[in-house]
Amino acid sequence: MLVSELEFYPPYYEEAYKKLPSNFPLLQLLSDRIKFIEFYREIPDSQWTYSYAEGKWSIKKLVRHILDAELIFCYRALSAVRGEQKPLMGWDPDAYAETIDESRLLKDRLIKSLELQMKMTLDLFTSFSDEDLKKIANANGFDTEVAAMGFSIIAHEMHHRAVISDKYLSN
Repeated sequence: MLVSELEFYPPYYEEAYKKLPSNFPLLQLLSDRIKFIEFYREIPDSQWTYSYAEGKWSIKKLVRHILDAELIFCYRALSAVRGEQKPLMGWDPDAYAETIDESRLLKDRLIKSLELQMKMTLDLFTSFSDEDLKKIANANGFDTEVAAMGFSIIAHEMHHRAVISDKYLSN
């Protein structure tokens, strides 16, 4: 499925979806993004605790946030495919981040977790049929296709990788 084929997704993802390659199917994009692990490996150790402005997260916390979001999107996708009829929870990324103990976040462990999560996400979405990808669940108050959840995972990580490049590594 291509991002241009999506019909049901939260409107706030419209701009993010426009930044995705329109001619690559979801599973290819999920597979291709594993190469970006190298981007995280190349971030100097000294930058992982850096925050570019007061109140902004460190790279460590940002990567943990990427992992948290991906886990939540995967749960939503699995729930939709398995036929969950109840609305799926929303979440407050800032409230989640407040509970993170940064002293427990280690660069190597975060990178390994991100790599494993990317592989698990690919495995999960590979197990879905074309019909599964079109299934809809109400997630965070919006009817959302399973494929849209996959594209959201890609767009979310891509957005934060760009923020890291622009705000954390360009100084």
